[in-house]
Amino acid sequence: MVIRYASILAGLLLLSATAGAVSNEEIRALIEQRYAGALIGDIEQDSRNGRTVYEVDFEHEGDEYEALISEDGRIIDLYMDEED
Repeated sequence: MVIRYASILAGLLLLSATAGAVSNEEIRALIEQRYAGALIGDIEQDSRNGRTVYEVDFEHEGDEYEALISEDGRIIDLYMDEED
């Protein structure tokens, strides 16, 4: 019983230590969920106004986009690349 509670506590501590962080796999899943069939390119970590964000380049239905994802996994901005 003590070992079980220790495992649960360790899991909660790990979860709280990584809360707010989003993985590349989660970012890919988010884009694929919202834009089925999207071809996802680069995912880059950046900082804006002191907060971690992720810039994601992807192509969907022939158009190129850049999405800005917050560290909790929300799409906070989306830019469509203009044709020259």
